[in-house]
Amino acid sequence: MRALVVCGSADLSGTSSTMAKDAERWFRSSGFEADAVFPASMRIGHCTGCGACKDGPCIIDDDMAPILDKASRADVIVFSFPVHFSGPSSMAKAVIDRFQPFWLDKESPHPKECAALICGGGPEPRFLPSVSVMRALSITVGMRWRGHLEFPGTDARGTKGSREAVEGFLERAFGSERGRPWIRIPIPGRILPPIRGTVSRKDSGPPRPPTPPPSWTCRCPGCRSFRTRCRRGGPRCRGGPPAFLS
Repeated sequence: MRALVVCGSADLSGTSSTMAKDAERWFRSSGFEADAVFPASMRIGHCTGCGACKDGPCIIDDDMAPILDKASRADVIVFSFPVHFSGPSSMAKAVIDRFQPFWLDKESPHPKECAALICGGGPEPRFLPSVSVMRALSITVGMRWRGHLEFPGTDARGTKGSREAVEGFLERAFGSERGRPWIRIPIPGRILPPIRGTVSRKDSGPPRPPTPPPSWTCRCPGCRSFRTRCRRGGPRCRGGPPAFLS
C-alpha cells in the first residue's frame, strides 16, 4: 500500500506542514510506503484548462509532474492545508486543479481513497467549504472519501496536540480501527466522521448541460422568473402582467 501526503501550506514550519509530516510518519509506521510533498518548496503553476493533458503531458513546465506521478501510484492520498477565507489555501487549490488528467482519462491509475487534514486559526473556522472542495475532488477523480480532521484554534495553541489528532484520525480512517465513524480525543480539536460508501465512476464525468429556459419570461410583479405559470396564479404570461394586475 502506498500513501501520498500533500501539504497545501506556504509555511513549512506551520501547523499544516507539521500535520503532513505526522501523517507521513504514521503511514510509514503502519506499513505503508509513504511520501509527503510540499508544493511551497516547488514551482507549481495554475491550470489553464487548455485540455492538452487529455492526449499527452501537461504543457506547463513546472514541478507538478512528480506529484502526479506519485499520486498515480498511490492507493491513498491525504491533503493537509489551512483554511483561508473560509476555503482551502490557494496552494492546495492549485494542486487540486492540476489533477485534471485524472478526470480527463478515467482509466488512468489514481488513488482509491482520499482524506483531508484541515486546520484553522480561529476558534470556530468555517471548515465546510473546504470539505466540499475535497469531496468534489474525490467524486471527480473517482476516489472513496474517508473523511477529514478539523483542527481549529491554531493561532492560540500552534501545533500543540496536532500529532495526537492526526494519528487518532488516520487510525480510524485507514488503520486498525478502520470503520469507526466517530472519535473523540481529549485535546482541543474535532474529528468529523468519515463519509461511508463508494464513489461510482459513472458520476465522475462532466456535469449535465443545463436545461434551456423557456422562450418567455413572466414579468408579473413579485414573480419575474422563468415559469410555466405565473407565480401569482395567473395564466401564462408572455410579456406583461395578467389582467387582474393591470
